[in-house]
Amino acid sequence: MRYVYHLGAHKTGSTLIQKNLSANLEALREQGIWYVNEEMPKAISKQRKVLRQFRRPDLETPPADALEGVNQRIAIRARRAKAHTVLLSEENRLGAPMHQELLWGLEQPGFYPAAVECMKYVIYGQLTEDMKFFLFSREPSSFALSLYSEAVRMGQTLLDIEPFFRSINYSSINFRDLKERLQTIDAAVPVSMKAFEDFGADAEALLTCAFKEFGIELANIKFDLSRTRSRLDRSQVADILELERREDIRPVHRKKMRNEILEREPSGQDKLSLPDWVQDSLGQ
Repeated sequence: MRYVYHLGAHKTGSTLIQKNLSANLEALREQGIWYVNEEMPKAISKQRKVLRQFRRPDLETPPADALEGVNQRIAIRARRAKAHTVLLSEENRLGAPMHQELLWGLEQPGFYPAAVECMKYVIYGQLTEDMKFFLFSREPSSFALSLYSEAVRMGQTLLDIEPFFRSINYSSINFRDLKERLQTIDAAVPVSMKAFEDFGADAEALLTCAFKEFGIELANIKFDLSRTRSRLDRSQVADILELERREDIRPVHRKKMRNEILEREPSGQDKLSLPDWVQDSLGQ
């Protein structure tokens, strides 16, 4: 049985990729690919729950074999379906992003510091002779900016951009180092990484690259290229933060007003930008 793990670091097109994998589920089945996200969503939820325990200061670290039973069930179901490849695509397999750990109360959270430990949980009990890890990388400054935008969008921070970056270890953003760390898990497991920025706005090229990395034949695949979430502009960020800080708004009205802000098309003339000292530190 071949195992392919798409380790979608946050803000590297994971939602677009997962949407298209789900939309082509029948084609994947015909090719002998068992896409766990759709075939066994409870297994994905179980993995996510265990990994969320791993760094949270208010929870105990789960035992190393916490996912052994889940992995056994995945293998059994895939064999029964006569699949030759098990495919998982998840942006949380590397651990929580910095803004989530900041919300948990961790001081100066870094760039997936527990990625190796998390993946050891995820693959526990599986044979690694025919396993592959794949992820997209991003330029540090672009990644940092998108991460802040997402934190605001998801209500995971009330900080303005400067105090936000003072609160995290943004200088730890290093995809090359992440790849090298993942390669220490097992010498038999190759780690493939492609640069997200190489594809620009070409969603089809990005999806084509990802599907080929997964071992998917493209003949009967149909891509949905509709855009997912765009990076917020400065006025959207300011309006959301102001809204969340107000205490005189009922939750139902707050939600409606938030949605109205998010539905606005980001302005190309009002782009969100990193503070100069962050930009200079990241060297971009």
